[in-house]
Amino acid sequence: MILAFRKSYLKIFLLLLFVFWSIGIFYNTFIYLFPNLIFFHPFINKCYSLVCHQHNEKLINIFGLPLLVCARCSGIYFGLLISAVVNVFIRNKVLITNKILLLFSLPLIIDVIRNYLKIYDYSIIVAFISGLFFGAVLFFYFYNIILEFLQKYLTEK
Repeated sequence: MILAFRKSYLKIFLLLLFVFWSIGIFYNTFIYLFPNLIFFHPFINKCYSLVCHQHNEKLINIFGLPLLVCARCSGIYFGLLISAVVNVFIRNKVLITNKILLLFSLPLIIDVIRNYLKIYDYSIIVAFISGLFFGAVLFFYFYNIILEFLQKYLTEK
């Protein structure tokens, strides 16, 4: 009973974390709407630059304003966010094995390799979609790891 109660808190916490992180990706849009936010731009941009290369040609532009991460990272983060939302409403555990994680990461890996070898030009849409699939599965993979850790920690207490 206590674990189920804590599980719901964990679900809400992770959802809020990914909502907050995903909103931050649109920071340049917020600066356009609220110019006083420019003060925080160096800090926010540095936070996102730690997890993404931020190459200008790979950024998604919305209304002419670039997101703070590339298309692939945007896909990963929105995949994580979508899975976090779905996870709040799911009662059963979604089991993601290493094989399933590898299967869903293959489109991303193939896209990166084909792009690196210059087999075809970079596609923002392909990068976003491959990141989206990977992020969606990655959320449940890490969620299960966190749950197992908490179960072990709570039973030892």
